[in-house]
Amino acid sequence: MELEQTTLFKGITSYECFRMRSCFEMREESFLAGETVMRYGNGKSEIGIVLEGSVFATRYTIDGERMFIEYIEAGDVFGESLAFAGMEDDISIVCHENAKIIFIDKKHIVKRCENACRFHTDFVQNFIEALSERTVKLSERVEILSNRSTREKLLCYFNLLAAAKRKKEFEIPFSVSGLADFLCVNRSAMTRELKKLVDEGVIKQDRRFVSIN
Repeated sequence: MELEQTTLFKGITSYECFRMRSCFEMREESFLAGETVMRYGNGKSEIGIVLEGSVFATRYTIDGERMFIEYIEAGDVFGESLAFAGMEDDISIVCHENAKIIFIDKKHIVKRCENACRFHTDFVQNFIEALSERTVKLSERVEILSNRSTREKLLCYFNLLAAAKRKKEFEIPFSVSGLADFLCVNRSAMTRELKKLVDEGVIKQDRRFVSIN
């Protein structure tokens, strides 16, 4: 994916993106699945834009259990609130699939460059929109987790995915383990519940592809 195709650079041309790489002092890095991309809570002030692959935002509980916070796929951004919060919140960004990521320090977002570039204004507007979209996603996650049973969580999540795609067929972006982490449920119990939903004719499933009947 090219930079101009990502959320934060919507409406900005490839040439303008090329100029902004220098103006914003962007750096690009590649990561393998399972690698820690960034750990917030220790003064990190960068946001990340996922060009390829996908990442998780996670936190570990006092008991050492991993708590899944968010899934970020290609084209999306992470750290837009964490980089500015200034909180000692130990949240890690972990690579889900091999990924290529662009990093930008927050100082380049809040200050105007000397040239007062028009596309800097466009970038800030896109940044604000990304924050708004993040709020919506987090509210959807609260809606999912507010359901008590594994079955209710699965159906709530599937309905949200279907609504986002505007059709009953969609692809789950996670592995089985990733989906269990996302829903904060036991993997074995979730697998049994998925089988029940298929047997009852509520859904059809072919690996990651699901269709709501």
